[in-house]
Amino acid sequence: MDISTARTDRHWLITVRDHGPGIPDGRIAAAMKPFVRLNAAHGGEGHCGLGLAIVACHVHNHAQGGLDVCIELPVTPALS
Repeated sequence: MDISTARTDRHWLITVRDHGPGIPDGRIAAAMKPFVRLNAAHGGEGHCGLGLAIVACHVHNHAQGGLDVCIELPVTPALS
């Protein structure tokens, strides 16, 4: 897993990339919805299935494999 951060004029960016198989392109939108499990084997009691649905993020498969998730947080102007 790789984690990186960056800052633009308006946002902090936090990017997390795993090196697994990724998510089939046609299932990425479903992965963003609450209570959706893409793999039933990862279910079980005690899991609510919120995952990516509770954050505003950009999700895509990395060209070299794995999944990229980027979260944007607004930069707050410094208080004087």
